[in-house]
Amino acid sequence: LGTAHHPDVASSYNNMGLVLSQLPGREHEALEKYRAACEAFEKSVGSEHPHVGSCRFNMGLMLQSQGLKEKAKKEFEAAKEIWEISLGPSHDHTTMAQKSMEECS
Repeated sequence: LGTAHHPDVASSYNNMGLVLSQLPGREHEALEKYRAACEAFEKSVGSEHPHVGSCRFNMGLMLQSQGLKEKAKKEFEAAKEIWEISLGPSHDHTTMAQKSMEECS
């Protein structure tokens, strides 16, 4: 039907990732849903859209909670770059991503 990359489908994947991230032992599944959301958002609204930044940030949080700081830092950095472009350097999301990057150093 051509709807796999619709923004609503991407939002659903992101929401599933959020739910799975709260369930013990389901972290891998959460990351898969966040990646699917990111891909769907990139194809439907573009790679610099704030929603893509949110998915990347969520992946960073998940990786950070698993102790994978270097991987998490890369996701936070990607989110920060997207939000700087789409929302501006002084937006709360952008500064939140910067702080998260620093926590991983």
